[in-house]
Amino acid sequence: PTMNVSSDDDGYLISIETPGMKRDDIGVELKGDRLIIRGEKREESEDKDRYFYRIERSYGAFQRVLSLPDDADADSLNAKLENGVLQIKLRRSESASDSSRVISVD
Repeated sequence: PTMNVSSDDDGYLISIETPGMKRDDIGVELKGDRLIIRGEKREESEDKDRYFYRIERSYGAFQRVLSLPDDADADSLNAKLENGVLQIKLRRSESASDSSRVISVD
């Protein structure tokens, strides 16, 4: 999926397009300074009697791995799925965290 990464003086914002996906289809995990985003979009039904002239909708699994900047506050990380867009926010901090944890998607 396509992704935008931006920042301002307060922190970082990662936006990933996830149309048609539900919270259960997406996983966000933090391992040290690596942010791992996984997901899978499944085709709802298959019509074997229908002839398709064009198929542009894609299905399948994805994984994106991002290295967090040194000034990212890993403890402030939160993820939210709304209107087909997964938004992950982090504040800036003076120190980086080396812990590993799974982030729930709201």
